[in-house]
Order: sequence, then structure tokens, then C-alpha cells
Amino acid sequence: EDAAVAIGLMANSGINSSQAGTALRQTLTRLAKPTDEVEAAMEDLGISLTDSEGNMKSLGEVILDMRKGFKNLTKDQQAQYAASIAGQEGMSGLLAIVNASDEDAKRLIACGFTEQPEDSKQAAKPKAARKAPAKTTTKRKA
Repeated sequence: EDAAVAIGLMANSGINSSQAGTALRQTLTRLAKPTDEVEAAMEDLGISLTDSEGNMKSLGEVILDMRKGFKNLTKDQQAQYAASIAGQEGMSGLLAIVNASDEDAKRLIACGFTEQPEDSKQAAKPKAARKAPAKTTTKRKA
């Protein structure tokens, strides 16, 4: 699901599905086996693949970290870090993900790349996955 959202965000930026898949694969490969350059960039941006308990984060959580890390960078800095993390093949895809509007991200994801309060997660789910509200009926007196 998170991969589909990432590809959707790239598609919204004009990246075709084949390029998006390649960019995502390149990025994930480099994150999974980071070089010193990738590790340094991740550290600079506050990106981690594991949570505070050492458990692997979901792709959505990692992308949320990336979006936060890239948020206040200049375009030149973003390009530099994207090239370091995703490589030349993945750079445009990563930039599309981190620069996508919050609205686009919210539209495409069930639980969000942006933090949401617990009670709003239900509203962010696709319609088919939402629980129907409990029906209350009142009987009319005849």
C-alpha cells in the first residue's frame, strides 16, 4: 500500500509508472544497504529505518521522515540529498515524493504521510475500509 502511494505521488509529478517503479526500487535498495554517503545523508536529515525500539519502520513512516527532513531545504540542497540517498536513477522520484503537497499525500494514502490524530485515521481510510457508523433508530409513536 505504501509503495502504491509513493508511485502515485511520483505519477502526480509526471513520472510514468515504469520510471516510478525504477526510482522506488533504486531508493529502497540504497536505503536497505546504505553506503557511507547514504548513511550520512540520512543522519543529516533525521531519517531512520528503525524506530526507537529497533523495529523496522514501514515505508510510509520512512517517507514521512524523508518529507520532514527535506521540508526546509533549498532546491539545491534537496537535489544533493536526493542524489545521495536515491542515486541518479531514483533522485527524481524521491524529489517528487518529498515535494508532493500534503493534500496529494492525504488523498493517496489511507493512514497518511502526514501525522494525524488517532481519531482522524478512520476518516482517512478508503470508503470501502471505513466502518459504517452505528445506526440509531427512534420509534415513532403511532
